[in-house]
Amino acid sequence: MRSRSSYPSDLSDARWERIRPALEAWRRDRAGIRRPTHDLRRLMDAILYVERTGIPWRYLPHDFPPWQSVYGYFARWRADGLLDRLDSLLRHESDRTEESHERAGAEEPREGADAEQFRERADAEESPLPVHTLHRERARASR
Repeated sequence: MRSRSSYPSDLSDARWERIRPALEAWRRDRAGIRRPTHDLRRLMDAILYVERTGIPWRYLPHDFPPWQSVYGYFARWRADGLLDRLDSLLRHESDRTEESHERAGAEEPREGADAEQFRERADAEESPLPVHTLHRERARASR
């Protein structure tokens, strides 16, 4: 399993399994002489951490891969359109989950600890991938 502590921004196991094949295919297509150093899931979790917390790349906690590597992957995935593809995969999954909850008659708890956990989970999964990070990076680049 993973050796670092988890953050609320980390992908769930189910969401990771949904996007893992696309990330592994991207890596295979770009296989070079050097063997990859960093785990794809840790890279994705680091990108999500930056996006959700709004910190500069350089302030990325040390239990993630080095910020330079994380940003490098982010920039390549953005340039290749992979982030849009992953976002689409997760949004499609999210739409199916909402439909199944509606069919089952599930609704948001109204009060108490269950309601608070429901809201926290909904907030954490609000944006599947760093959509507005793209805009923040473009703004930084234009300064």
